[in-house]
Amino acid sequence: KISTGYMGLLEMARRSGNRLTYKFDDVNDEYAYYTVTVRVRAKGFKSPVAG
Repeated sequence: KISTGYMGLLEMARRSGNRLTYKFDDVNDEYAYYTVTVRVRAKGFKSPVAG
């Protein structure tokens, strides 16, 4: 079975115009959490912070 979740993440990053960010957080000597983040703007959302 082929997962398409990864392509969805890349498409979100492409459409957002922002870079993907990632980090690794060690759980122990064998495992780590891998976090990937993409910032997207919600349609119609007005930020409370001027930028």
